[in-house]
Amino acid sequence: MSNSLAAPNTKIHPDDEMFQVALQTLKQEDLARSGYFRQGAEIHETIVQIANWRFGKLADVSKYLEFACGYGRSTRFLVRELDPSKVWVSDIYTEAVAFQEDNFHVNGFASVTDPDKLVCETNFDLIFVASLFTHLPEARFEAWLKRLYSMLSSRGVLAFSVHDEVLAAGRTIPKSGMLFLAESESQSLGKVEYGTNIVTEGYVRSAIAKAAGPNWKYHREPKALCGAHDVYLVSGSVDEDFSGFRYHKPLVGYCDEILEISGATIQISDWAGEPNDGFDVDEIQIFLDGTLVGVGKAELPRSDVVKALGQPKYANSGWRIEFSRSMACQEPAMIEVRVRSQSGATTMIHIGPLNSSKKAPE
Repeated sequence: MSNSLAAPNTKIHPDDEMFQVALQTLKQEDLARSGYFRQGAEIHETIVQIANWRFGKLADVSKYLEFACGYGRSTRFLVRELDPSKVWVSDIYTEAVAFQEDNFHVNGFASVTDPDKLVCETNFDLIFVASLFTHLPEARFEAWLKRLYSMLSSRGVLAFSVHDEVLAAGRTIPKSGMLFLAESESQSLGKVEYGTNIVTEGYVRSAIAKAAGPNWKYHREPKALCGAHDVYLVSGSVDEDFSGFRYHKPLVGYCDEILEISGATIQISDWAGEPNDGFDVDEIQIFLDGTLVGVGKAELPRSDVVKALGQPKYANSGWRIEFSRSMACQEPAMIEVRVRSQSGATTMIHIGPLNSSKKAPE
């Protein structure tokens, strides 16, 4: 791996509802920011896995659209690996689109409530939609699926997330296959138009058939978005082979302690694990302002992790790495902690300012 990695833009728009939800849940701004970025990185991981399966690598996507993009929770990670000129974003919040254009230098266009009124003449190799179809009533679900499917290039794939029926928690799903509730975390969108739904696979399959006509094929990947949403991949080819798509869960772990132990020496520690069968953690990587400054192994005893998660394979998941603060090239310096698997996959488990470190006790 390269010894440098472009540091992500960590600016958050004050109206970003996803960050506000994290802040309300976690109560502390540093924790909310780290959780917000971590979830964005996990969404990005799913995008990368889809792109690698379909196109060989993310960089070979000619035109990418993130629809219902919000304020860039995942886009900030995408543009480190895909040229921003190849990236389009769209959202009903025009200020969200403008924020991404200004900060991530991507292309953008405004969305609308009625898909028949959406203005976009571009076709895309990959369209990714996180957390939109989870909120739509039946008529809008099917209409938006049809409109977005029509925007694919000849080799294009549409990927979108849903709440599967396993999340119904005892509630009865109507015969149509969709349970719609007029409730959501949004404080500005109408709940009848933007609520929360739960769908069966049969409903989604029927909606795809209505949207795509006679030539299509789909694949469902359970809980492939942040461990909660199912992800559907839709291709316009009946010969599409989805057997090569192998979804790998993001690696797990935390970074709860950053200590200044002496002078300019920083010690950072916690635990990391690989949840996918057949693989283990290869190494933990510490980046400071985008430069690799420390590498370590997960080999320290962590019986507390085993007890908490019931995973014996995490018995030696602890790690501790030291590096020099002098490597920082800006103020505040930003630490990014990434866990690399033996499979080659990597997951960001922490990002935050170095000034959040504490002095070690004397």
